[in-house]
Amino acid sequence: MSFLQKSPQAGTQSLRRTVQLLRELSQAGEHGASAGELAKRCDLTRATAYRLLGALAEEGLVIHATGVRRYFLGPFAYEMGLRAFPRLGLRELCAGTVSKLAETTGECVFLVMRSGLDTVCLDRQTGEFAVEEMPVDIGSRRPLGVGLSSIAILGALPESEREAIMRANGMRYRETGLLAAERIRLMVKRTAKDRFAFTASDYIDNVGGFALPIRNPVDGVAFAALSIASGVKRMTAPRGKEIVPLLETAVHTIESRL
Repeated sequence: MSFLQKSPQAGTQSLRRTVQLLRELSQAGEHGASAGELAKRCDLTRATAYRLLGALAEEGLVIHATGVRRYFLGPFAYEMGLRAFPRLGLRELCAGTVSKLAETTGECVFLVMRSGLDTVCLDRQTGEFAVEEMPVDIGSRRPLGVGLSSIAILGALPESEREAIMRANGMRYRETGLLAAERIRLMVKRTAKDRFAFTASDYIDNVGGFALPIRNPVDGVAFAALSIASGVKRMTAPRGKEIVPLLETAVHTIESRL
């Protein structure tokens, strides 16, 4: 019997645990994670983690690298992503706009999308003056609220929704060691008022930037963001008067294509 073929309640619980494991493996990226690490992150016993990971490995969704005793996303996860992406191809839709922004400004441009309580970096294009200190790569997943684009998305959501998200991610904010939840809350409030996000060495030393949310044209809900980041000395308030209009034009172009 499959590990999902149980009572409806048990099956749903197993499914949620399985999705959580896959989400954590996705966040672990090329370094993978051990069964013990995954069990701790997902609040599972080691026995449960081993059982679910074993079933995922049998289906090709997970690979177990025995030499290093770590798990990685498997080939079937990649195949599913390829099949889903043409329908969810925000990255392709925005590729020209993102590249043009990087070329025009000379800075690093990020396209980030919301995924539940997280954000995922869909694209990153570097310009002439891009700095090396920024660790966010394509595929990077972080709690919603950590990162400039995250702040832009949160600031565009209704107050009750963004407060619920920040409460849910409170423990994760502390675990990142980057910012306290209260500091994130203040940045989100400022963003809601200004309608764009701004940072200056808040997340990464000597890095600053600006970001704007991308809204679903059907319901107006923010689901992604476009940001420009560089050395903090290049991301001054006067420079913002040049960059924010460029972001506004880019976001309008993207939303008109959706």
